[in-house]
Amino acid sequence: MSLSRSWDLVEELQVATLAGWVELDEMHSALAKEEVHLQEGSQQQESVVRATKVVYDRNVAEVERERSALDMGCAEAVAAREEAMTALRELEGQQEALTILKMQAEEHKLELARREVAATELVEAATQHEGILRSSEARERSKQLWAPASPPVSGQTLSALGSGQR
Repeated sequence: MSLSRSWDLVEELQVATLAGWVELDEMHSALAKEEVHLQEGSQQQESVVRATKVVYDRNVAEVERERSALDMGCAEAVAAREEAMTALRELEGQQEALTILKMQAEEHKLELARREVAATELVEAATQHEGILRSSEARERSKQLWAPASPPVSGQTLSALGSGQR
């Protein structure tokens, strides 16, 4: 190979190297621009992520507050339900007691009615007996008024009559 050819090759290599350097420079410049663009995008994404995290944290805090409120409301509702069930059981017990008392009152009314009937019968019997007694007394008085006078009888005479002695 000749010297001129070698110089030509060296020049071609220099041109190619320069072209490669220019191309590499352009690529490096493009990559630098892309890196700047990516960094800007990354910063924007980080800003969006931070803002999203703030919103998310706020939403989580709100959900936790609501959950706490719901838990408290649930606990209060459970306590109120238990109180209501206790009151219901007490009311049912009172209702049973009232039913028993009503039955006892009805039994007492029936017993009172039976006793009133018995008392009425006793009053009627006493009234009849009193009437009979008065009639008997009236007859005795009437007999004494119309009967001949006789000597009074003593207790000894009556006992002698009863034993058959005179």
